Amino acid sequence: MKKLKIFLDTSVYSARFDNRDPNRQKMTQDFWDTMMTIILK
Repeated sequence: MKKLKIFLDTSVYSARFDNRDPNRQKMTQDFWDTMMTIILK
C-alpha cells in the first residue's frame, strides 16, 4: 500500500491556536480531530 503524503503550510497548524477568528480556529480544530481519527485507525 502506498503511503499518503500531505503537505501542510504552517498556517494550517498555527490556525489551531490563533483565537482572532473563532470560526477559523474551530474549523482547524475539527480538521485536526478528523485527521487524527483517520491516522489512528
